[in-house]
Amino acid sequence: MSWKNKYMIDHGPHPLIQLLHNDAAGASTQELELVKLIHKEGFKCKLFGHSERIAHQILPQTDVLAVAAGDGTIRKLALDMLNGHLKHRRPIALLPHGTANNISRALGISGTNRQIIRSWHQQYLHPFDIGQYSIGRKYSFFLESFGFGVFPRLISIFNDRKKEVAHNVDEEIHLALQYLLDIVKYYKARMCHIQIGKQRIDEKLLLLEVMNIPSIGPRLTLSPHSDPSDGILELVYVTEAQREAFIAWIEQMIAGKSTKLEAKRILLNKASITLPPVDWHTDDRLIKRKSKGTVHISLLGHMFDFLGTVEKK
Repeated sequence: MSWKNKYMIDHGPHPLIQLLHNDAAGASTQELELVKLIHKEGFKCKLFGHSERIAHQILPQTDVLAVAAGDGTIRKLALDMLNGHLKHRRPIALLPHGTANNISRALGISGTNRQIIRSWHQQYLHPFDIGQYSIGRKYSFFLESFGFGVFPRLISIFNDRKKEVAHNVDEEIHLALQYLLDIVKYYKARMCHIQIGKQRIDEKLLLLEVMNIPSIGPRLTLSPHSDPSDGILELVYVTEAQREAFIAWIEQMIAGKSTKLEAKRILLNKASITLPPVDWHTDDRLIKRKSKGTVHISLLGHMFDFLGTVEKK
């Protein structure tokens, strides 16, 4: 993956890292271990409290915000800053402690906590675009995707059931794919209307996603070439006619094989989409609707910087 506008981070000899740790994403004792590792690498470290108001806790002297959690916590921090607190904006460093870790995967971040923290001395800042959706006068933002269809249905079903039977990350991913397979087999395709510039699309769809990163949910790589720094979103949609190919793709994933999804793809930075009143989502959150509505999608562009891996030559 090619990143644009890279530059080295330099905050002096002892940068202050402010750490946001999600207890649900790891053992509570892990927080202390992370602080020790950060100190061992020569960084200063302060912890966030457990208040819902995350951005208000960012200290003026903080150099980097570190998030040891999954995609949901990253989104929570970003939204809190976007909703009026961008004066607290700082570079964000990720320690992927969630299930899918789609944002970390999009940035190429992997390794042990020790390896990742050690790499902060040499890593680059990578710009990260943010998408916006509006419905009437209401609006919000997305880091990963906005969409309709089988994926929000999966969120609804899986959130109710996963804690009963999943015991580890691999099992949780496998279980989610099994649920998705069952959903796709029987999901009723619904008419959607898409307007991108002068192009009009009217199709019965099983899935529609406006993607900012390559994958969502249980590591569903719907948009392999999406780059959150390129100033472009990608609309991905699967029609009723592609149901069997969609099923086969999920079965391949369950079997541990990597194949490309057969889907329609369109690059955009603005779109208007009229959707039926069911199964909407933004990132990992469901949007409840009682009537159909027209959603206006736009790309806000570079709003955050994340520490990512240095590009290999």
